[in-house]
Amino acid sequence: MTKNSAGRHTELVSISDGLATAEIAPATGGALASYRWWRNGAAVDWLRPADPAAIDRRDAGAMACFPLVPYSNRIRGGRFEFAGRIVELPTAPDDPHHEHGHGWRRPWTVARHETGAVVLRYRHTADSWPWSYEAEQEISLADGRLA
Repeated sequence: MTKNSAGRHTELVSISDGLATAEIAPATGGALASYRWWRNGAAVDWLRPADPAAIDRRDAGAMACFPLVPYSNRIRGGRFEFAGRIVELPTAPDDPHHEHGHGWRRPWTVARHETGAVVLRYRHTADSWPWSYEAEQEISLADGRLA
């Protein structure tokens, strides 16, 4: 993790519309690190901003929010059957049910970055999750609104 001359983390991608800013961490599961409005020079955080330590350790779970790709919630014991096939996903002591897919655990690439919008992509090649797929998220600001 490096910082630029202003002391900001260079792995963050920033977008702004003059009323609001958002910082996105593509290398941290394509997570949103912050979303804030600026009023009279003061920040108003609409989502819990990630602290610098979470950004440094690429902890998507400590970000403002992250994408749930290719599924949300949990797969009990990391195991399920589909079309007669048993699928077993890796689990860990802190994640015995394989939560929220794997998109938030892997880096995303910046496909497009403009002043008020960024498009991120994640490509998954079949592994323990037996289906390849591509996910895309567009994060934008307009009139202070995050979409």
